[in-house]
Amino acid sequence: MNVNDKIIALRNLMKEKGIDLYYIPTDDDHMSEYIGDHFKCRTYMSGFTGSAGFLVVSAKEAGLWTDGRYFVQAAKQLKNSEIKLFKMGMAKVPTVFEYLVDNCPTKGTVGFDGKVVNAKIYEELSQKLALKEAKIKADEDLVNMIWQDRPNMPDSKAFMLDDKYTGMSIVKKIAKVQEDIKNEHCDYLVVTSLEDVAWLFNLRGDDIANTPVNYAYALVGLNGVKLYIDVTKLDDSICDKLKKVKVEICDYEALANDLKEIKEGYKANRLELSADKNIDEYIKEFGMEIEFSKNNEYSIKIDSEEKAHQLLERLVTNHIEVDKFEIKKPTLNDIFIEKVGE
Repeated sequence: MNVNDKIIALRNLMKEKGIDLYYIPTDDDHMSEYIGDHFKCRTYMSGFTGSAGFLVVSAKEAGLWTDGRYFVQAAKQLKNSEIKLFKMGMAKVPTVFEYLVDNCPTKGTVGFDGKVVNAKIYEELSQKLALKEAKIKADEDLVNMIWQDRPNMPDSKAFMLDDKYTGMSIVKKIAKVQEDIKNEHCDYLVVTSLEDVAWLFNLRGDDIANTPVNYAYALVGLNGVKLYIDVTKLDDSICDKLKKVKVEICDYEALANDLKEIKEGYKANRLELSADKNIDEYIKEFGMEIEFSKNNEYSIKIDSEEKAHQLLERLVTNHIEVDKFEIKKPTLNDIFIEKVGE
């Protein structure tokens, strides 16, 4: 299957899934600088082998964005395909995200594999697409449906370094991270960087060329620690050492479900409300904090659902029309800190 055939196959899937534009970055699930062969979707779909770039496919056009290091290489490797080269940083060349927003139709859909796009990009792109009543579909890896001989996930064996080489034991590292979590007034830290996981557990591997890491996540809570990894990478000695320091070993794919369970355990903390007039005084009367307000639309910090309903009752009693009343639970970004303090 040549590059144009792959683009056609992707377009067929996009049409089936109701997607107008599909975005394929260079990243893996951990936003690593270097990635394993399993994650080289942009290379597979475009034929461009440079270390940096983005591919976007729509019903009418396919484009590849890369920086000045690769202009000559990309031009050569895209020569026999329909993919258009967008030279990043050059005059009148839109960024990949400007292109996605500008070319997405009203009420359209931009798709991508959400595992390889970070939350900041997702949120910023969502806000811009919302102005066109467009949305993001991030729950399917369409390239995986095309890539029949896709390499498996890397499976190198892990090995553990002695404390004399690392300078600090696993126990002390975990205690330090838990102290930082507590100081940030949070309950958990999700560790997605492969280098950080390697540091925390004194583990090394060979899943990525020139980078001594294994594909793994960690979840550090104030009352427990989990390591998410393909358990076949760990020998009995490593498993025993981790269990002795009370590290729970979990399947690599289990993190998402654990995060959902944690999120569901938190109470609602925000009310989104819109009314036909300014209601600042009523909100302050109930001791609530206005996080955002514009044109009588409010995002309000609450400490209980009961108080939110009491506010609604007061507004209705005073003949104020309420167009929107939604009680929200905290997002994962509210619950977890992104990284350990310096």
